[in-house]
Amino acid sequence: MTRWALAVQLIDDGSLIIDPYSEYTNDKAFADGHYYCDKAVITSIIAAVPYGITKSITGIAGFELPPSAYRYIAERLSAGMLFILLLFFVLRELRKSENPLFLPLLALGAGSILLPYSTLLYGHVPAAFFLFMSYYCQKRDKYLLADIFGALAAATEFPVIVPFLILAAYRGRRYWNPLRLLQLAGIAVMAFMPQFFHNWIAFGNPLTMGYSLETAEAFAGMSRGLFGFTFPSLKVIYLLLLSPERGLFFYMPWTLLGIAGFFHGKRFTAVLKKNPIPLMTVTYVILFSAYYMPTGGWAFGPRHLIPIIPFLAIGLAKFIAISRKHLFIAAVLVLPSILIAITGMFGEIHQPVHPFENPIPIPQFNIGLTMMFDGHHSLWLFGSAGALVLTIALLFLWRVTLIKSQFTWAGIAGLLLWCLLIIPSSLQHWGGKTDYYRGVLAEHRHEWALAAEYYSAASEDPSAPDIVNERIEFCRLMQAHDYSLELEF
Repeated sequence: MTRWALAVQLIDDGSLIIDPYSEYTNDKAFADGHYYCDKAVITSIIAAVPYGITKSITGIAGFELPPSAYRYIAERLSAGMLFILLLFFVLRELRKSENPLFLPLLALGAGSILLPYSTLLYGHVPAAFFLFMSYYCQKRDKYLLADIFGALAAATEFPVIVPFLILAAYRGRRYWNPLRLLQLAGIAVMAFMPQFFHNWIAFGNPLTMGYSLETAEAFAGMSRGLFGFTFPSLKVIYLLLLSPERGLFFYMPWTLLGIAGFFHGKRFTAVLKKNPIPLMTVTYVILFSAYYMPTGGWAFGPRHLIPIIPFLAIGLAKFIAISRKHLFIAAVLVLPSILIAITGMFGEIHQPVHPFENPIPIPQFNIGLTMMFDGHHSLWLFGSAGALVLTIALLFLWRVTLIKSQFTWAGIAGLLLWCLLIIPSSLQHWGGKTDYYRGVLAEHRHEWALAAEYYSAASEDPSAPDIVNERIEFCRLMQAHDYSLELEF
């Protein structure tokens, strides 16, 4: 909401102040009696363009759309369009080789968390697009464009500066000289200029970041180390890679094959010497294992790792090019990735954590799938009907790929190993807290009857707090209110 609030205020009021939206989000900075966006502002600026154009068109036509409709359009024409462009350039990169094209594109486009996040105004998908474009241009010796895209990636998602610098370092010593370093620094300053102006106007200092002025207690960890980054943790690496709650290899098991694809038939050191992607990937995972909020809060999968995921589709293409059996292994592991991505897009993308950095176990089932079957769904594409049609279409496309492969028990073994990752989470018991958070999510979508049902189930837990009964009463009152309005009309 905080990014969208800034986009709206820029167009409607020509202001950086997001006071009218402050009650709808905890992600905000406070300075001199006003609330401001605490995030990188590039994403808001990108969204402000389609929002401004849409507002102009409706103004000329003499009608207004509901606020939610403006947001819907702006998000699809910003994050959604950049996702489509990303897929286009990934396809062009894959065409440069003789590797099979379709399955890696299906894995990235329909079997990754980029799909649900392309429907929301987060910085992850835009940053992924800019970083991949930097890689794409660098491979074609278009270094000026590579610097521009890399700097935009870092300005959109600040930690992306780490993989971008690794990527730039692979140009070699012969490329770098004082003039080119000065050029890169100048481009970086230009890319960060909107952020500096925002900080200067809002906080009185171009180098004062909104993260240092957070209002919510949950973001107090931003004061640790360097904006929340301290020391890596093996426990967090497990969370980010293997756990059903936020694990990269659980949400997208094909990404493990993507990493393997870079090293097949080659010496480990030779790959690291010539290819920046493995080092970029490992470094980024380690970086976020040192972050105070590695779960990403109420998130779907390892959202912080989104900028590196497109590169693993390239490795997947190399893996399936080995043989038709390797294609079968990859196809088998892409299937659960597609199903999980669908639960995020059509079910619920905001998977709860309680009380802090303790994510609900197996959220794909306990939240996404369960709530979707109960009637709670995203309105991204014609509700349940759209979800069903798109799911069937994606499964058909997946089956086309499977037909071209050759069966091997290694694929089945890989699927079984993936299933074993569920065991630690399945042993956890959250009692009434699971239903409570289902109620919170349903209430957020104004699904009053469903929310009251969830809260009622949560109240059966003896440890349930008093607030549960308060929410039941509130949701039933709102349900009755909406029903009376329907009768009037």
